[in-house]
Amino acid sequence: MWPNDLLPPSLRVPGGHGDSSVFLARESISSIMEDRWPMVNVYEAMAFTLPGIVALQSALKGGGLLKIGDSGTAPAQGLEEDADGRETILS
Repeated sequence: MWPNDLLPPSLRVPGGHGDSSVFLARESISSIMEDRWPMVNVYEAMAFTLPGIVALQSALKGGGLLKIGDSGTAPAQGLEEDADGRETILS
């Protein structure tokens, strides 16, 4: 088990995958508080996850090639608040 003292006491619970969720949760919270993209952003997470989902779909259909969609890439500029105070992705 990884040290979980990086999280508030209420989040210090045993988890799966060797407790790597401690670091994922901390990074997610830190990125929000520091107004920055997380180390693994949603675009990268999709790129890591989609092949597994499509592989399962292929296996359930007896194998064969299936197309994996393009999840895109994170904008280089980050986020900006619009006139209503909502955050929007800069292009």
